[in-house]
Parts: sequence; structure tokens; C-alpha cells
Amino acid sequence: MRFIAIAMLLALSTVSLAEDIITSHAIALRGEPKYKEGFKHWDYVNPNAPKGGYITYGNKGTFDNFNRYADRGTSAPSILQIFDSLLTSNSDEDNVY
Repeated sequence: MRFIAIAMLLALSTVSLAEDIITSHAIALRGEPKYKEGFKHWDYVNPNAPKGGYITYGNKGTFDNFNRYADRGTSAPSILQIFDSLLTSNSDEDNVY
């Protein structure tokens, strides 16, 4: 009986918590986000800028492992830059963590 009572209380509490969930396309550190949902580009970006070309970064040193979590070997410099981030911030809003 106790188990059934606890299960019922948990079920009711999760239903009440579901009403408090807020979904949003953006999160602002202070106030409302500057850009609305579905914006095309940030105000400081030129969407007609020329695209293409090459960039070369120089690094000192050597590496023998592309796995940054490996216990052995030396990871490649700037290995974190090859992964995409799930979130990004813009330069228009105060985003100091």
C-alpha cells in the first residue's frame, strides 16, 4: 500500500511540475533576448560577405594522439576547435558568465 501511495504522489507531482515548464528559443543573461525566434543573421554580420578561402593556423610542438581524453600521448593543439558547440552567444548582449 505504501508503494502505491508513493507512486501516486510522484505521478501527481510530475504532472504539476509539467505545468511550470517554459520553452524558449533563446536565453538572455539579463532581460529578454535581443533577437526573436527565426532571425536570419545578427545585426553586426554582413550576410553578403564574400565566402570561401583558406586559413592556416600555426602551432608549436607536436602530437601523437587526436583523442583529447586519452591518458597516453600528447593531444593535438587546438583539438577543441574541431567540435561544434550546442550553444553559442552573440556579441550584442551581455554574456559574461
